[in-house]
Amino acid sequence: MKKTSLKTGAVAASVNADSDLKSKSATDNQVAADYKSAAATTTSSSSGQPVADLTLAERVMAPTPKFFRTLRTIGVVIGLVGGAILASPLVLPAAIVTVGGYLALAGSIVTGVSQTAVGKE
Repeated sequence: MKKTSLKTGAVAASVNADSDLKSKSATDNQVAADYKSAAATTTSSSSGQPVADLTLAERVMAPTPKFFRTLRTIGVVIGLVGGAILASPLVLPAAIVTVGGYLALAGSIVTGVSQTAVGKE
């Protein structure tokens, strides 16, 4: 009898945990939907809100112009090359490791700036 009641208690606890996870997931989905709708309304030409008034979250969610998408991809590649140099298992000269660090830094900066670029209205 005791084993049955323990199993029942464990099942009840797992059901409560599942419902908590579902409610948290629903909340997260609502927050993401709010950001997407906010980005869509603030970047549309009908809203009248200037691009300078966008928050960082709205800028990141807004559509990126083609030039900056290409620049973002180039920045990711530069960052990956720098990261590969830094993570190399070989013993490399200090100058090459320093250049790898600069490449990783430059790639991350280019990628971040390009992602927040928004076209004019």
